[in-house]
Amino acid sequence: MEETKLFSNKFKVLKNRYFLEGFIIFLIFGAAGLLTYNMVFLYISLFSAVFLIMKAVELQADIKFISMAAIIFSLLLITFSPNPFRWFSIALVLSVFPYFKLKAELASVERENRGKLFEQEKKKEIVENELRNINKEMIGIKRNLERMRKLYEISRNMENIEDSREIAQKAIESLELVTQAKRLAFYRKTDMGYETVFFRGFSEKEAARLSEKWETGRKDKKFNFFELKAGNKRLGMIVFDSLEKRKQFTEAEVLIDQITLGYEKSLLYERVKELSRRDGLTGLYLRRYFMGRLKEEIKRARREKYKIAFAMADIDSFKKYNDNYGHPMGDKLLEDVSSIIKDNIYGSDFAGRYGGEEFCIYMPHAQKEGSENKMKKIIEQVREKTPVTISIGLSFFPKDAKSPEKLIETSDKALYKAKSSGKNCIKIY
Repeated sequence: MEETKLFSNKFKVLKNRYFLEGFIIFLIFGAAGLLTYNMVFLYISLFSAVFLIMKAVELQADIKFISMAAIIFSLLLITFSPNPFRWFSIALVLSVFPYFKLKAELASVERENRGKLFEQEKKKEIVENELRNINKEMIGIKRNLERMRKLYEISRNMENIEDSREIAQKAIESLELVTQAKRLAFYRKTDMGYETVFFRGFSEKEAARLSEKWETGRKDKKFNFFELKAGNKRLGMIVFDSLEKRKQFTEAEVLIDQITLGYEKSLLYERVKELSRRDGLTGLYLRRYFMGRLKEEIKRARREKYKIAFAMADIDSFKKYNDNYGHPMGDKLLEDVSSIIKDNIYGSDFAGRYGGEEFCIYMPHAQKEGSENKMKKIIEQVREKTPVTISIGLSFFPKDAKSPEKLIETSDKALYKAKSSGKNCIKIY
């Protein structure tokens, strides 16, 4: 458009200059003819005037002043010229009138057509702009549909997920789609505070620092904090970059409600699953589940080449205590001893109820001295806090045994030694 306008202005200047030069020639020869009555000059002047008018009409030049001046001067020539030239001049001017009329009509039609063409071009440009806008909207709609499809798939899959960690991962993926946030983190509520489950865009330290800020009431304005609640119970928290668009914030709130339901369901499932693995009386793992975990641990230890300490513990004279004080007191004793065992082992250690008054413990990455000291502490606290004592047998993988069955066998033999040595002690195989 700018190039066309520039060309049009340049062409207009050239046309005006062209007619100005012609008009100057017309004036010079006309004046010379009138002053000298030279017929040649008069003819040249008259032909120049006629030619200028014809060209003005043909080219549609913006030279009304020049054209009118040429016509007036032609009339002056006709008026003051000698008779022969006057009649010839009148005839010549009259002969070109039809040409002027035709050219004027053609120019009018051309201007009209040009105006219509300009309007059509303008309409075309408007339509093209509308089409471009529609295409942009269609691309946006397609992207939104694809995003909604992915969100639907994630939400649908979330209903069937029973693992809380997997729920956390899916939650971050779906929120990333909705919010376009670069940094997101999912936290689980524990007795100790908020524990990081899954994160993106953060380092582990940054994610931990954010949860600490939340707990101390020092929110970072750069992030949105959403608590996951089931009634009054806090399940966890989700954190992601602060959002500028209200629509994104609303969509995130709706999605987080769905995430909360899925996460609550997974926690309940895990809770039920965990209860099914534990002994109802002592809270320790049942023998069957314990043995499955021990087999997995031994495979891992064999692959990564680390030691496992395995202990078998038995309450001394439990049958006599049970007979003297009754089963309810016996059950209470089992609970107390189990609590002492749980309080004196590490989080990475694994304790189970082997059967009756027998307990089993395995300790990954264990050293002989550290494992022995832990068992001695259990023996000491049982003696001090309960009316009974306990004996323990200890053996090690892979030094004493290379399979779960052999490990139990060697620990059982060490336990037998402890019983034979007067009970209330620990023996190592």
